[in-house]
Amino acid sequence: MKVKDIIKDDKFNEFLGYEIEAYNNRPAPQEGCRYRRTPYDALKDAGIFTVEGIRETFIKVANLESGLPKSQRDAITGLVFRVAQTVVNYRAKQEVEAKK
Repeated sequence: MKVKDIIKDDKFNEFLGYEIEAYNNRPAPQEGCRYRRTPYDALKDAGIFTVEGIRETFIKVANLESGLPKSQRDAITGLVFRVAQTVVNYRAKQEVEAKK
């Protein structure tokens, strides 16, 4: 499977949604503390930190058309590849169970 095939998979959207939700629903930091800003925070500020936004931006990054800073491009690429690996593992497990 190629990455472009995987990002069209429904499970990719589902698993990417879980990753985004997990980041957005982090527990509140202790009183007097705060989280350090990450590239994901900048993507949230730009309105890109959604399933559709991440997918579209990843395609731009892959085609070398993105104007984002390197840290944000790397964060998107890492997130997409991590979710793609999860999808591949899920599909492989499904395939093994179907053969039983």
